[in-house]
Parts: sequence; C-alpha cells; structure tokens
Amino acid sequence: MSQLPEKSQDREASANETPSRDILVIVFLYASFAALWILFSDRLLNALVGDRETLLALSSLKGFFYVTVTSLLLYWLLRRRTAVGVAAAARPTDRRTGALDRPVWSLYGIAIILSGASILLRGEIAPSFADRPLLILLVLPVIVSAALGGFGPGLTATVIVASTAAWFIPPDGTFAIKAPHDIIQWEMLLANGLLISLVSEIMHRARQREKNRWQQLLATQESLKKSETRYRSLFEAANVGKSLTLLSGEISVNRAYGELFGYTPAELRNMTWRDLTPPEDIEPINALLAPLLRGEKDSARFEKRYLHKNGSLVWADVNVALLRNDEGQPLYYITTLVDITERKNAEEQLRRSETRYRELFESNPHPMWIYDTETLRFLAVNNAAVAHYGYSRTQFLAMTIKDIRPPEDISRLLDNIAVIAGGLDEAGLWRHRKKDGSLIDVEITSHTLLYNDRPAELVLAHDVTRRKRAEENLIQSEIKFRSLFQNHAAVKLIIDPEDGAIVDANDAAACFYGWPVEELRRMKISRINLLPPEKVREEIENALSMRKKYFEFKHCKADGSVADVEVFSSRVVLDGKEYLHSIIHDITEKRQLERQFIQAQKMESVGRLAGGVAHDFNNMLAVILGNAEMAMEKVKPEDPLRNDLQDILVAARKSAEITRQLLAFARRQTISPRVIDLNETVDGMLKMLRRLIGEDIDLAWLPSSNIWPVLMDPSQLDQVLANLCVNARDAISGVGKVTIETGMVTFDKAYCAEHQGFVPGEFVLLAVSDDGCGMDRDVLEHLFEPFFTTKGIGRGTGLGLATAYGIVKQNNGFINVYSEAGKGTAFKIYLPRHAGKGGPEHIPGLPAMPTGSGETVLLVEDDLSLLTLTRRTLEGLGYTVLSAATPAEALVLAREQASPIQLLLTDVVMPEMNGRELACRLQGRYPDLRVLYMSGYTANVIAHHGVLDSGVQFIQKPFAKKELAAKVRKALGHG
Repeated sequence: MSQLPEKSQDREASANETPSRDILVIVFLYASFAALWILFSDRLLNALVGDRETLLALSSLKGFFYVTVTSLLLYWLLRRRTAVGVAAAARPTDRRTGALDRPVWSLYGIAIILSGASILLRGEIAPSFADRPLLILLVLPVIVSAALGGFGPGLTATVIVASTAAWFIPPDGTFAIKAPHDIIQWEMLLANGLLISLVSEIMHRARQREKNRWQQLLATQESLKKSETRYRSLFEAANVGKSLTLLSGEISVNRAYGELFGYTPAELRNMTWRDLTPPEDIEPINALLAPLLRGEKDSARFEKRYLHKNGSLVWADVNVALLRNDEGQPLYYITTLVDITERKNAEEQLRRSETRYRELFESNPHPMWIYDTETLRFLAVNNAAVAHYGYSRTQFLAMTIKDIRPPEDISRLLDNIAVIAGGLDEAGLWRHRKKDGSLIDVEITSHTLLYNDRPAELVLAHDVTRRKRAEENLIQSEIKFRSLFQNHAAVKLIIDPEDGAIVDANDAAACFYGWPVEELRRMKISRINLLPPEKVREEIENALSMRKKYFEFKHCKADGSVADVEVFSSRVVLDGKEYLHSIIHDITEKRQLERQFIQAQKMESVGRLAGGVAHDFNNMLAVILGNAEMAMEKVKPEDPLRNDLQDILVAARKSAEITRQLLAFARRQTISPRVIDLNETVDGMLKMLRRLIGEDIDLAWLPSSNIWPVLMDPSQLDQVLANLCVNARDAISGVGKVTIETGMVTFDKAYCAEHQGFVPGEFVLLAVSDDGCGMDRDVLEHLFEPFFTTKGIGRGTGLGLATAYGIVKQNNGFINVYSEAGKGTAFKIYLPRHAGKGGPEHIPGLPAMPTGSGETVLLVEDDLSLLTLTRRTLEGLGYTVLSAATPAEALVLAREQASPIQLLLTDVVMPEMNGRELACRLQGRYPDLRVLYMSGYTANVIAHHGVLDSGVQFIQKPFAKKELAAKVRKALGHG
C-alpha cells in the first residue's frame, strides 16, 4: 500500500551530492581569472594607449567588464551550490550545518584572495605588514568568522574598508591618489567586495531557511511514517474494499478488495481499474472523475459495475477522494468499495416483477382497475377499461367507482364493500354504465391489496352482456329449439365464437362430460379442450370461416379422464348473431385400437431387428466359444492362461444367453414343443423358484385340478416363470408374497369385443401375482419393450418380460397385465388348449464327447471365421471334412468327391440358395445323405413360426464342441 506514493522518492537520488572538485575548479578559475586580469590588463593598456584620458576611460570599461564576468561566475556557482545545498539538507546526517556553511567559506576565501592579490600585484605598497598595520584587518575578520561559524554583511564591509585604507594611506599617514586609474582599480575591488558580500549573505540566509525547513520536513516525515503505519493497518484490516489508484490507473489494494473480485492483491498489482471495468462503463466513470481532476470537487460517490475473475458482474458503492501535493497537483485516488450486488439484484428483480405485473395489468384483455376502498376513487385503470367504458384515463382517475354504477345499484355496492373480508372475492354479476350511458352486465372478481400504502382493491370486470343477451334469446326460442337440441342422442354444444363461451349444451353433453348442463353453460370451450387457448381460438376461426368442418380433439371430463373426440362444427344464427353448433362423437375406443395396432406393429418391427442382430451376433459368439474351447484343450490345467480362457468362455456363454432371450422375444428361437401338463411342469419347478425369490418371500402354489393340456416347449415355460418370479421378487421390498395359479377359461366373441386384447377360444390360464410396489400407467405402456427396465444399473437387462412376451406370442397365446402403484401386479398368461393327449416324454442324455469314425462331412458356412473353426472342430472329433463357403462351391466339391458323403452340415440362410435347397440337390446324388442344419435363428425353410418340421435335425448357434459332437452323431443315426 505504501509503495504507491513512494514511487517518486527515488527521482532525486541522482541530485543528492555534487563532487567537491567542481567547487574547487570554480574557485580556482575565478581566482586565476582575477589575478591574470589585474596583472596584465594595466600593462596592456599602458603599452597600447599613451593618452591619459583615453586610458582612464578604458580602465573604467575594464572594471565594468571585470565585474560582469565575475558576477556571471558567481551566478553559476550560486545555481549549482543551491541545488547541492538543498539536496544535502535532505540527507539525514549530523553534519548538515558544516555542509551548508562550506560554500560560504569558499566565497569569502575568493573575496580575500582577490582583494589581497589585487593590492600586492599592483606593487603600490610595501611587502611588509609592519608598514601597513591596517592589513591585519584582512585577517582578523576571517579568524572571528571561523570562530562564529560565518559572518554577515558588516564584517564583509570591514574587509572592504581595511583594503581601502591599506591602499590609500601611505606609511607616513598622508592620503593621496597616485594615479587616475587607481580610482578605477579601487572601484573595481569595491564592487567585487560588495557583490561577494551580498551573494554570501543571501546564500547564508538561504541555507539557514533550507536547514530549518528540511528539519521540519524530516520531523513531518517521521510523523507521516508513524501515521502511515497506522493507516496501513487500518487499510489492510478494513472489511470493505480499499485501493490507492494512480492517475494512470494502476492500483494498490487491500485484501478485501481482492476478495470482492476473486483476485489476490499480487494479481491486481499489475492491473488497472479499467481492467476490472466493463468496456462500455469506462467513459462514464471518467466523466464522473473529471470534476475531481479539475478541482471542482474533493470527492465523488457513485455505483459502479466491476468484472469478477469468473466473468460475472459485481456491483459496488464507490467512494472516491483525490489526494493532491502541496502545490495542488493531483497524486492519486483513495477509493472505498462496498459490495451491493445482492441489493442491485434484488432491485432488478423487483423492477422486473413490477414491470411484469404492470404489463399483465395493462395487457389484460378484460377491463381492470384499482380503487381506494376508503375514498372509492380510481387509482389505476388498464387500457381495456379505457377502451371498453369510453372514459379517458384522466377522466377515470378523477372519478369514483360509484360513477360507473346505476343510481339504484349504489346502495348494494356500498353494502358489498362494507363486508369485504380481504383476499379473493367473486362479487358476482353487476351492471355498469359506460360513458355513452349504455348499461352492460359484468362479472366482477376482486382482490384486496395495498397500493402506495393505501388500502385498495384490484378489480377484473368480465363483460357478459352478449352472453346474457344470448341466454335471453335462447330462452325465448327454447320452445322450438329445445326438443330438437336438448333431446338429441349426440353430444351437442352451442359456442360463442367471440370468447369461446359454451352458450348451451344438451343432456347428452352433460352425460358425456359429467357436468350438469347449467355448469357447462358457465364454462368456455377452452376449459374442456386440451389445446392451448391460442390454438382453440385458431380452430374456432377455422370453423367460423368454414375452412374446416371436421376436427379431432382431446376433451377432459368432470372425473378427470380424457376422451378422444371428433367434432363437426357449423355456423348457426340465433337472434341475429352467429354461433357455432358442434356435434361431438366419442372416438376414444377407436383410437385405442389404432394405438394397440401401432404398438403391435412396433413390437413386430423391434422383434425383426432383435432377431437379425441375434443371428449375426451368434455367428461371432460361435467363433469365440469354439476357439476358446480349443485353446483350453491345448493349455495345461496349471497354466495361468487357462483362467483367462475360462473367463472368455463364461462371458461368451452369458452373451449367448442374451441372444437367446432376444430370439425368444422375436419368436425366432428354435423350439421343440410337446404336450405338457402345466400343473406337473410348474410343480417340478417350485423348488428352483423358491431358491430364486429367497426365503423372505412366500411362494403360494394354487393349481386348478384337471386342467387341459397345452402344446409348448417345457424350457420356454421355465423361462417365462423364472422371469415373472424374478420381477415379482424385485418389486417386493422386504417380506412379501408371490402367488402362482393355473386354471381354465373360455372367451366368446361378445366378451372379447368388450375386452381389448382378448381372443375367443379355450385357454389354460397361468397367473403370477405379487403384493409388491406395482406400476403406473407410463411403465405399463413400455413394459414388454426390449431393454426397458425400471431397475437400477447392473440389476437387469430389460429382456425378461420381453422374452416372456415373445414366448407367449410364439405359442399363439396372449398375456394380460393388471397393476396399480403401491398395490401389486398380476400377470395372466393364456395358452391355447391342445386337443390331443399329452404325457411326459423321456429325453435321453447326451454322451460325454462322442467322436467320429472317419465319416465324410460336407460343411457349408458363408462366415469364413466360423467355417474354419467348425472344420477344425470336426477334424478334431475324427471326421473327414469338406468345407465350402457357398452352396455353389459345395455342389462342385460333391461332384468331385469320389467317396460317398455321409453328412451335410449347412447353414440355413446363405446367398445363392438356402440350406434346404442345397440339401435337396445333394440328396438327388446321394439319396442316403443325412442333413444337420445350423443357424443363429430358424427360418421358414425348415420351421414354421420357429417350430421345427418333423424329422429335421438342427443345432442352434452358438454351440459348444460337446454339443456339436452330440448333434453330429445323432444326425448320423448313432444318437
């Protein structure tokens, strides 16, 4: 902080001392010039000029010239030594007095030397001091001056008188002038002595004054240092921003100043106040500071914006004072800042709020005003009131609210005001008088408030004159119109196109919407139409202009439900005024059916996409699984690499499970359905399901007796039940209950017509319900979409219910869900009854790893990586393998093969021809050729809706080596 005013203290450093040799040189030159002048000037004049009068005149000029030259030398000395003396006086040393007196001694030395030399060189007196005793006076003043530390003009005069006496008084005591030029020489010496005396005295007194002033200045500086220390402490400890600002803009600040703008004092040291100021504010601030610089003001106070380090704006209350030096020149500003950002933000918010509410008041399409509840005088009116009532704003503000009422209504008005309790008040229907004297019917809504610290009431007046007149006209025509309109079976509304008011509604409308007819007549169409008001206004205009006659909207009912409606509108004229006659039809069920159809199409499209992705993914997984298994066979059990390969196998198998779920959703997984009894199958799964849901959840099994059989792959039933039970478990927090039920139901066409999603026929019911958290409408809409889940990250893939949905659809069934948030969920699956008989089937176990006996296998696969892997696997199992990447290549290999081919292992979907076509062509050459199909998903070439044709051998990609070995042996007839 103190560094700022110290920046100019070092500027005098170069002038603090002047080398003493400069003074000695000046003294030497002065004495040499005087001596040479006196020695040679008279001789030169005597030699050149013989005339006495001319010599006398030239001697006078010579004296004046001498005095002029010596005066200039003394002036030079005075200028230099004055500067040296002033600078020396400022130095804090104990020898200042000696330093100040030294120039005075030098000048007196010059006077003595010049006076004595002039006398001696003239040769007019005897060299002995005894002959001229008065010469002692030349030495005596010097001795006295040395003792006193200097002398004044009196002692100087003594020296001059002694010189005169020594010059003119002869040894015998007589007084005579020996030559005319002696007078000139005397005048010259006298002038020289007087000049030296005057200069010496001026310098002596100047030194004394400077010494006294600088001693005072040193004392003042000491006091200022102490004051500065106190000020610096106050400056740094202040809790408001303070700064010292140079006229150039540089600033020195305290800690609070830096904290205000997010900078440290060190960062601000290299900045100016302009760096902290928005560019557009710099010129206005300079204008505020200009009166201080001109001396018109000592200080200024204003509010200013600053730039925070983070880029935000900071408002501050700024107090600036300009500090000047003793000569009145401006030095720097002392600035104090107080953060007022919160206050300014609050003021801005208040201003915006007032502006917003003022705009709402002024732009309201209905008349509004504020009146004093004591004087009843209007305090403010909006533009709509001025336009609607015909009075100017000035006229309104000079009136009271009684002035717009008929005289017979004033008593009722005063009674109403007397009972105002505060807050919102719906004052009902009133009559108002316009400026032209006409009466209008208005509905009044008001609210008490304080306006300019006065009790007041804000009033909104809704002109319902037209509506009232329309109602009266409708009453008059009710006899002929009521039966036609009121008793019609269709929903009908009469709407005023000017404001959208429902002028009339029939009984069918009251029944449909749930509001009484009287309530509907007090409503506007925008109350039941879910479109924004401006869009409703636009559609009314379209209907009124006949640009459109048919509309589709969503209308809300009294119970909060929303109905899809189609509206047919036409213009009707009642008592000379145009209205809209709207006939409304409920199309909610129609739209729901359309949405269900669209949802079904969407699910079908997603299923196709999922099946395609799973097919390609299975090819890649087959390569990963096969290579990992082959690599594990080559690695010893203790090799660390075996664990890495095991991790690859686990990850690949999990990925394969996900693709199976996708295929199940897409209804493209390969299944082998058989007739099963749901009770027996579910009963066999109960132990596994109880482990799955945990001990805290009770699993209730409620089978129905003698249920019909169903045709279904048991593994699919396992998937469906497992997924539903897992979802039930996750929906239960803590202890709960899951119930599994079976039953038989029959749906006829009448029932299905009233219940969307149901199909006529006989079905076996499988129901899974829980008492968990339940689901809302939004979740139910996306329930069966793949990867949709409400579980946390890492807790579910979102494929469980999608898989169940796909399995049920693949088996020609349907699924129904009922759930409410907080009340639990019930899934009901309906599987079609199988007309035949069913019983358990025995599935033989697979051998550990069956191998071949050199049989020839023709392998056809268009994926080269999978082709290579499968060929290596079959060769490792002991088969002779012919591999082909395309059906055409396979046909060529078959023709060239001399020995018979026992087995064709082919992909189903390939370019050129599919696997079945290839098999048919090869079996023409090799009638005993057996075929094993492989694919990521089944196509209709070997299956119908995923169900394999009878006698078809199939292996699902991706497959393990053991599974491939078993399938090949079975296809060759050894399984």
